[in-house]
Amino acid sequence: MANVVLVVDMVRGFCEEGHPLYVGESIRRIIEPIRRLLAEERSRGSSIIFLCDNHAPDEPSSRCSRLTASAAPKRRRSSPS
Repeated sequence: MANVVLVVDMVRGFCEEGHPLYVGESIRRIIEPIRRLLAEERSRGSSIIFLCDNHAPDEPSSRCSRLTASAAPKRRRSSPS
């Protein structure tokens, strides 16, 4: 049975160092598993849909996102109790 796979916000701004919204080296760990999943799903005839938003550099939301990302604390995984 074919599926639909949604890939959300896999954009260079989050995944590559030097971009204003880069989330850190840990993001690189998900790239290869996603590539494998997409190849497997394509071979099954599944549809692949990529979703992301886009902002012009002069839009207020674009400037806000850069500020928010740079000021945001690093997330930590909590270990199970």
